[in-house]
Amino acid sequence: MWLYRVNQVLRPAIKPYWRLGLAGAIDRIPPDGPLVLVSNHSCYLDPWLIGMAFPRVVRFLIDQGWYEASRFYTGLFHAFGAVPTCLKDPEATVEAVCRLLARGEVVGMFPEGSISHDGRIRRFRSGVCYIAARSGVPVLPLGVRGAFESLPRHRRFPKPVKVTVHVGEPVWLEGAPYEGPLPEEASRQFMDRIFQDVCRLSGRQTGDSRSQGVEGRVRGEDRPQGA
Repeated sequence: MWLYRVNQVLRPAIKPYWRLGLAGAIDRIPPDGPLVLVSNHSCYLDPWLIGMAFPRVVRFLIDQGWYEASRFYTGLFHAFGAVPTCLKDPEATVEAVCRLLARGEVVGMFPEGSISHDGRIRRFRSGVCYIAARSGVPVLPLGVRGAFESLPRHRRFPKPVKVTVHVGEPVWLEGAPYEGPLPEEASRQFMDRIFQDVCRLSGRQTGDSRSQGVEGRVRGEDRPQGA
């Protein structure tokens, strides 16, 4: 994670470009211990911006296809401490994340699964629910404002737009940790809560008016739908 540490050293020189800052329930950020961050995902810079603004080291999940796209990408993401996820084996991803959390680390996730094309928030995948159920760790919703305006998909270089990371209240999955099936109602309420929190914190609308926060309902017999 040497590149992450270099990024922190350069942070005072980089942050003014976006006037990057934190807002919201900053005092609710646990100073130590395991934590899962969930955020909207509107541009490629989101992990970098959150990492600079957040007061703790964050290990972000990244699709394995991107992680292994080339030796350069593998080296870059490894240097930033990113964690590759495998859609073909989501159970392995859940186990890998839980090992990091057991060591007291902070893991960052984008439950939409990919970058939004229009800035609107799409339905969340259920991987975060399985991680919360298995680990019993609190989930902290974040909303990134300004990143989409700084670097929409058609731009190659970011504009100097003010970016603010809004922090919500920690959310626990009721009854976690679970060793058996997840209660459907507790899972539904948990996913709806974090989805609505991220929408509110980011100031973004959902891209699907039918969405209630999760891509497919989380039931006890379901497998994780990616992370």
